[in-house]
Amino acid sequence: MKIENLMSRPTVRGFEARAGLESFGAMLCKMWSLPPITVTWGPIASACIDQQGNITLADIADDATVTRTEVARYAGFLLHELLHRRYTDFNARDGRPYVDRLHNAIEDAWIESRCIREGLTGNARGLLHQLIRGMVDDAPATVDWSAVPQYPFSLAVYLRQYGVTVPVPASLMPVYREALRRLPACSSSTDTLALAQWVFSQMQQQPEQSSKPDDQQQGDQPGNEQGDGQGGQPGDQTGDGKGGQQGQQQGQDGSDGEGEGEDQGDTPADAGKAGKPRANSPSREVEPQAPATKGDTGGTFTAQAGEARYKATNPTRSLDVTIPGALRYQVRRLFENTAQDWVEPGYRSGRLNPGALHRVPHGGEDVFTRRFERDGIDSAAVLLLDLSGSMFGELDNNLSKIDTAAACTWALAETLMQAGVDVAILGFDNDLYRLRDFGSTPALKTRAMLERIRTGGSTNDYAAIRLAHQMLLRHHATRRVAFVLGDGIGDRANAARQVRQGENLGIATIGVGIGYDVRSVYGAGSVRVDRPADLGRVAFQKMKGAA
Repeated sequence: MKIENLMSRPTVRGFEARAGLESFGAMLCKMWSLPPITVTWGPIASACIDQQGNITLADIADDATVTRTEVARYAGFLLHELLHRRYTDFNARDGRPYVDRLHNAIEDAWIESRCIREGLTGNARGLLHQLIRGMVDDAPATVDWSAVPQYPFSLAVYLRQYGVTVPVPASLMPVYREALRRLPACSSSTDTLALAQWVFSQMQQQPEQSSKPDDQQQGDQPGNEQGDGQGGQPGDQTGDGKGGQQGQQQGQDGSDGEGEGEDQGDTPADAGKAGKPRANSPSREVEPQAPATKGDTGGTFTAQAGEARYKATNPTRSLDVTIPGALRYQVRRLFENTAQDWVEPGYRSGRLNPGALHRVPHGGEDVFTRRFERDGIDSAAVLLLDLSGSMFGELDNNLSKIDTAAACTWALAETLMQAGVDVAILGFDNDLYRLRDFGSTPALKTRAMLERIRTGGSTNDYAAIRLAHQMLLRHHATRRVAFVLGDGIGDRANAARQVRQGENLGIATIGVGIGYDVRSVYGAGSVRVDRPADLGRVAFQKMKGAA
C-alpha cells in the first residue's frame, strides 16, 4: 500500500501501516539510488539507523489501530533516517559526548534543510514538520529548558526554522542565531562537526558557571533515544539503556528532534523565556519519542526470510506418514473450494429451455431455465517448521524430533495441496527460511528440501509466527491458517501474544508440539505428536476444527 493511500484513511490496522511504511522506504531508496534497506520493528522509543543502513522503528502490532497522524509521524522518522543514509558521514565524530550531541542536533537540521532545498521528495516539509511538532508537544511540562542537557534539543528545534519552538535562554540566542547563519555554508558532516565545536566553545564562555556545558559530561550520545547518561559507543545496534538505544551513530538517529514546517524567522517567541531553573524540575535531556509502541508487541521483527539452503550430501530422512484415508478425505472436503454453479428448469422467465418447448401448445409456461452460483471458500496455510538446535535431539521413543516434524510437515502440506489450499512453508531457528512460497515451488522440490534440510541455533518462533501472519494477511484467501511444528522451546510469551493478535485478525494458529505440550503458547489450538503416525489421530482432527 502506498503511503498516500495510508494517509488518506482515518485509521489503518497495524500490519497495513508497517507494509505501507516499508514500501515508502523502498520507494525513497529507489528514487535516491540508495541500496535497499532492511526495516526492523522493535521495542525502541523512536528510530535509528546503523552504519550498514539498517533501520529500526518503534514496533506496531498487527492488530493495532494506527491513526493518520501516527502514520505521518512514522513516515517522518523513516524519511529522516534515510536522509542520514544519503548525506551523513558516520565517521565524523568529536569523541566528547556533549559535542557529539550538539553535532547530532546540527546534522539533523542540515540534512533536512538540504532535502527540502534539493526537492528530493514533495512531502518532506510536511512530514518532518509534523514529526518535530509531535516531539515538542510530547516534552514533559516540567522540563527545565535552561538546563544544559536540553541545549542540543533546543538547538535542533531552533535551527530547523519550521515554526516550532521551545524556550531558549536569552544568553544563548546570539550563539543560536550565528549557528543558523553558518548552517547553509555547510557541505558535509565534517563542516557540521566544526560548527558544533564552535557552538560548544561559545557555550563554554557563557557568564554563568551553572549554565556551562562540561566537555566530559557523560550524557546521551548521538543515536541514543533513551540513554541513561552513561555514554555509549558508536554503531551500537542493541543498546541496553547504558549506552543508549539502537544505532548510536553521529547524527543518524533523529534523537535530538526532527521535523519541519513553516518558517520561524530570526526572532523566536521562545527567546528569554527559560528563566531560572524550576524547583524539582528534571535536568536530563528531553527524549524524542515515536508514537508509543502501538499495540501489544515484544521482541524484534523483520519481514524477511532467506532462501533455504541444504547440501545434497545431507542424509535423507523418511517423510512417509500413514494417514488414514478417511481422515485425508474429510480434511480435503473441509478445505477444498466448494464453489458450485448449476441450472434449474421450470421457470417462467430466464433462458429458453428448448427441451420444454413441446409443452407450450398444452398451456405450459415454465419453459425457461435459470443459472445459480454458490461462492466457494478459498483457503491459505503457512506451515512453520522449527529447525533450531533443540529439534535435533531424540524423543522418548528414540525418534528424532526434526525427522518427526519434517514428516508431519510434508503430510500436512501434501494433504492441503491436494485439497486446493495455497500452501507456503517457512523454516526457522534464529533466522527465517523460505522453503516454499505461495503458489510457486513444485511439490517434489519441496519434498526433497524437507528430506535433507539441516540447521540449528536458537528458536525465534515469535518472528516466524509473525511473518506467517503477515503473509496470510496479504493473501486473498478467506480462510487462513498457520501451523507451527516444533518443541515450543522459544520466545513463548511473545509467540503467545502474536497468536492472540492473529486470532483478532481472523487467522487460526495451530501448534503441533513435537514430543511436548505447547498449550502455554497455542492454548486450545494445540496438539501433541510423539511419532509421525500420531498426526492422523490428533492433528488432522484439530485441523478440521480450525476449518
